[in-house]
Amino acid sequence: MEPWFNEPLQPQIKVSGDAVTLSFDAAAYDLYMKQWKTKRVILESAPRDVFRRSRSEELTPETAQLAKSYLKQVSDYYRKNGWLDRLVFNSPIDEPTTRTTSRKPQVGVSGARSRARVPFLATKTPVPQHPEWGTLRGFVNNFSIHGNDLNGIAIKDAMREEQARAAR
Repeated sequence: MEPWFNEPLQPQIKVSGDAVTLSFDAAAYDLYMKQWKTKRVILESAPRDVFRRSRSEELTPETAQLAKSYLKQVSDYYRKNGWLDRLVFNSPIDEPTTRTTSRKPQVGVSGARSRARVPFLATKTPVPQHPEWGTLRGFVNNFSIHGNDLNGIAIKDAMREEQARAAR
């Protein structure tokens, strides 16, 4: 078991014009990452402080740039400290499907996430409920699967395949 989000490790976000600046609590990081050796930190990939500027369904270029800057700064901080393997970004859309990927936060986050090379978590199974919508496999590398779905043969097979892929 692990905490869903590590709130004390959320960076402070300041958005000013077209720039986002992050600050990290060194004392909290010392405690959680160095002393307690926290194995995984789940952070929001689309924090409200960054996305509050864009209320429309379409992600504006300005907000996409802020999202990319936020993700890069977080990734760089973890990389610099040797913790990148412990960082996971949570999907901005609960139980996403490929059908929802056109929604505002997903677009900007997906491109920035792939360039940052950090794990991405979605509250979904690797097997789509509606095959015509496609799968999130290859985009998401951490699936948070509902307990009711764990007994499905196709889901168990997909989980084994994903685990084998991660082990390589």
